[in-house]
Amino acid sequence: MEEKKKSTKQKILEAAEAEFLEKGYNGTTTAGITARAKVTHAMLHYYFQTKENLFEMFVKEKFSLIEQAIFPGDSLNPDLSLEDTVRFIAEHHLAFIMEHPELVKFMLKEMIFDEARRLAFYDIVLNDKKVAELSGIIGNIAARDGYGKDFDMRSMMLDIAHYNIATFISVIVRKDLNLDRDESMDVMMERRKEECVELIMRRFRK
Repeated sequence: MEEKKKSTKQKILEAAEAEFLEKGYNGTTTAGITARAKVTHAMLHYYFQTKENLFEMFVKEKFSLIEQAIFPGDSLNPDLSLEDTVRFIAEHHLAFIMEHPELVKFMLKEMIFDEARRLAFYDIVLNDKKVAELSGIIGNIAARDGYGKDFDMRSMMLDIAHYNIATFISVIVRKDLNLDRDESMDVMMERRKEECVELIMRRFRK
């Protein structure tokens, strides 16, 4: 009985995620979720009560993934140079974006049209504890490499996020317009990564 309950609950969660990613919060209905999960509306109500509760669970899980992408934490190697550290952070974030295209599209749409979701995203990027931890690591590496510690970690992370999202959009446009003949996707991605690193390194060279 318990296994059956878990199976039904998981089906509803997976259906809700697919609906939210495809249609956003406003376009998703409980009827669409139950149809996709092949369960009754009564079962959805039994486990989650409302669409809002399902959405809250979905967003909480996805924001946790985004936070891990923005703040690599223990993955950083303190022996790397400052430039290689910046490159690792930028590549770590870009890899997440390219591996989760539907999530990125969803977040962009929700942020544009929903102020509450936009502010919630800012809370992740500007998380005081995470920012302070990463700032301390980067500051120590910068000082060791002779750059000093005078930099704004929040601005640095936002610059990386903005640049990588622009790269993500560029990939979509290039595919739509068949522009690989001018520059291969791999070459373009490497160029964009290095441009992002150079953009951040300018902050430390001032």
